[in-house]
Amino acid sequence: MVALIAGNWALLFGILVLMIGHGLQGTLLSLGTAIAGFPTGLAGIVLSGYFLGLLAGSLTVQHLISRVGHVRVFAAMGAIASTTILFHVLVVEPFAWLVLRIVTGYCFAGIYIVAESWLNASTTNDTRGRLLSVYMALQTLGFAIGPLLLNFTDPASFEPFVWVSVTLSLAVVPMLLTAVPTPSLSAPARFGLGELYRTSPLGCVAIVGVGVTLGAVLGIGPLFGRAIGLEVFEITFLMSLLSVGGAVLQWPFGRISDHTDRRYVLIAAAAGAALWIVLGHLAEGVHRWLLYLCFFLFSGFTYPLYSLSVAHTNDFLRPQEMVAASSAILLANGIGATLGPSLGGFVLDALGPGGFVAFVAAVNLAIAIFGIYRSTVRPPVPATERSPWVALPQTTPVGLELACGTAAEGTATPEGKEPTGARRDKDYFPLDS
Repeated sequence: MVALIAGNWALLFGILVLMIGHGLQGTLLSLGTAIAGFPTGLAGIVLSGYFLGLLAGSLTVQHLISRVGHVRVFAAMGAIASTTILFHVLVVEPFAWLVLRIVTGYCFAGIYIVAESWLNASTTNDTRGRLLSVYMALQTLGFAIGPLLLNFTDPASFEPFVWVSVTLSLAVVPMLLTAVPTPSLSAPARFGLGELYRTSPLGCVAIVGVGVTLGAVLGIGPLFGRAIGLEVFEITFLMSLLSVGGAVLQWPFGRISDHTDRRYVLIAAAAGAALWIVLGHLAEGVHRWLLYLCFFLFSGFTYPLYSLSVAHTNDFLRPQEMVAASSAILLANGIGATLGPSLGGFVLDALGPGGFVAFVAAVNLAIAIFGIYRSTVRPPVPATERSPWVALPQTTPVGLELACGTAAEGTATPEGKEPTGARRDKDYFPLDS
């Protein structure tokens, strides 16, 4: 592990710094919409722009890379993202901020794709899983540190925007100065949303649902905190806790799902997320630390839903289909994440903090109820046919391919059978059930 990190330290350090800037930027701009006087519903639309740009970039940047190369795209996207954040201070207007958020999301997609491609090219089948774990840990650490930096400056001033710009600029330097092989990007086979739903209805619905949940909480979370009377430190601490909680409980949920019907684990996670966010809102009037604890557990139950949903979907895919399905998975999650802040913002504006909590809880309860229904119409996947759970980054197709490749390599092959071919056999798992 030490040799693996040492061989990729520049890329990994750059990712850590990038996520610090990303975490600071997200909380800063969410609070910035309130400071600028944007209506909460309109602020939700503005904050959705990042996820829309991230989705668009994830699906199109690879074509740009194929024309001009990884290094040029990486440098250009880093420079544009670093510059774009400063325009939020120069032009304080909702439509302008929406455009800027879309541009930022598109640039981050390009940065993620190149960084994840380099990581993929610098590892082997034996070390891919360990490198992915380090990558995920650094993402979590950076995203947890970022919001806390807002306590050392004034969110209403120009200074934090400069710090975001500086951080994003510094993040790309070690990556650009690292000698890494030029990775190849191949266009995966087409795999549409309709086929994704037919393959795994529960997986598809849960992937969209967790996108809505995390999009709403990450985008509107600071505004929710402001609405219930939290100070800046308390808001940043809450946003940092959400990131840490999601990382802490990923592994237990994933390992349990490898040894039992994954649907039951998915149902429990979704129902638990709904329960903990409701309890967190009720605890807010009792003691702040109860609020923090409940939201920590809420994120701990919510974040694993994405990896569980993808693993459940992979249970019905052959290994060679997993990479092809990554684009459809990303599209489903991106649609949900784009809708999350917009819907959450309008609900918070119309119904207040209680309505926002009810909205997030309702999305997760819907996942749980649909999971219960699906468990009555389709038999469970046998342990010998189950693909191993892998913690997943919610970034780009390349990150998903990196993780899905790890899952495919670990898929069990029962003696006397083709690799996981029975998963798509209609007599065994009827896709229309």
